[in-house]
Order: sequence, then structure tokens, then C-alpha cells
Amino acid sequence: MKTNVLDVLAGIGIGALIGILYAPEKGTTTRNKIKDKSRDVKDLIEEEFDDFIDAASKKYNSIVENGESILDEGDEYIQKEMKRAKSKAEARLKESQNS
Repeated sequence: MKTNVLDVLAGIGIGALIGILYAPEKGTTTRNKIKDKSRDVKDLIEEEFDDFIDAASKKYNSIVENGESILDEGDEYIQKEMKRAKSKAEARLKESQNS
């Protein structure tokens, strides 16, 4: 997707530049149009980049939250199994002492 967005932006910029350069207008008007189009493309790139950063941040946060949840579940499971193993060991110890 990143490549497609960059390709589209490059195409827009090149097309706008060619259109402006071939337009029959004064040099100052053409330069002003080039500046305006350059600003538009810059703004569009910044907007796309901000959207990308937001999406990446959300994905990262989601992965971190899921990882923390998995670790918590694993910790709970380990604690439960340790208690169960301890209970079994104590029961067998009592059995062996009573025998």
C-alpha cells in the first residue's frame, strides 16, 4: 500500500508540473502555481504519513495489549499448576509418611 500511495502522489506531482509548464501564462503566474501545487502535494504527503503513523501506533498498541493479556493468562496458568503440583506433592508426602 505504501508503494501505491507514493506512486499516486508522484503521478499527481508530475502531472501537475507538466500541466503548469505547458500552460500559456506569465512566468510569475506559473511559478506561483508550481509553489501552490507543491504545497498541496506536501500537505497530502504529510496527511498520508500522519495516517500511516496513526495506524501503525494503533496496531502496535493492540499487539502490546494482546501480548500483555497472553502473559497474564500464562502467569495465572503457571500459578494454578504450581498450586496443584504442590497439593499433589504434599498429599503424596503425607501418604508416604502414613505408610
